[in-house]
Amino acid sequence: MARSVALVAALVAMVMAVEFASIADAKHKSNLRVYETSGCRNRSEKYESCGCHNLKYNAGYKYDYNEKHDPDSNITVYKARNCTGHGHVLPQADTKNCSAFTYESAYIKC
Repeated sequence: MARSVALVAALVAMVMAVEFASIADAKHKSNLRVYETSGCRNRSEKYESCGCHNLKYNAGYKYDYNEKHDPDSNITVYKARNCTGHGHVLPQADTKNCSAFTYESAYIKC
């Protein structure tokens, strides 16, 4: 009986550990945050899903790159809407620029 209780407790602990790990992975995706006001203040929008995004703000940005969870991910920014024209690939590193960010769209490759 005591062995059964210990086994059930161990299985529950394993399931919880796997569940917490998947939640932690979701919180650590690479992402791009753009700001309404220079100085990276006031309202902001965060983009982390794959594909093209028309940016709501362009007064500064912060790129949080997570090489552990997204080693092949990158973000290309464009001066035109809808990810058209010539793009600029952001470095695969945490980057922050709190002055004018002249890009209108971003493509997140996952």
